[in-house]
Order: sequence, then structure tokens, then C-alpha cells
Amino acid sequence: MDASAVTDALLILLALPLGVMVGRLHFRALRIGAEQLVSGEGAGRALGLKALRFAVTAGFLVGAALIGPGPLLGGAAGLAVGRAWEMRLARRAEGAS
Repeated sequence: MDASAVTDALLILLALPLGVMVGRLHFRALRIGAEQLVSGEGAGRALGLKALRFAVTAGFLVGAALIGPGPLLGGAAGLAVGRAWEMRLARRAEGAS
């Protein structure tokens, strides 16, 4: 295995947990923003949170894409895992209340 393949593998392995973190942040912010809109706490804050959420997620995906296709796929897979994680937490919270 040459150094390039090892570097690519390490970048993919780095992008995966970063994707999980960004995915969890993205979908948690989505839930918080939706709760703010429903409760009437402030549409401005919810819209600001939405813009921040999109900027962070898009920045992460663009950065991963600029590095290469492997990190982009690893990051996207991490986002999917982060989404599943937050959905599971949301379902548990729904059942508890």
C-alpha cells in the first residue's frame, strides 16, 4: 500500500466522525428552530439558526469535496449517521413526554 492510499484512507476516517458531529449539530438545530417557530418564541432567531445550520453543513461538505471524493463520501455517510442518531433521540424524547 502506498502513502497516497494511506492518506486517502485516513482522510476518509477523519471525515466520518466529523460528519457525524456536523450531522448531529445540523439536525439538533433543525429541531430547536422548529420548536421555536411552533412556540412563537421568535421567528428571527429560528431563521438565523437555519442560516447558520445551512452554512456549517454546506461549508463542511464543500470542504470535504475540495479534499476529494473519499472524504466527501465519508462526511456524507457521517451526516447520515448523525441524522439517525438525532432522530433516535427525538423519538425517545417524544415517548418520554
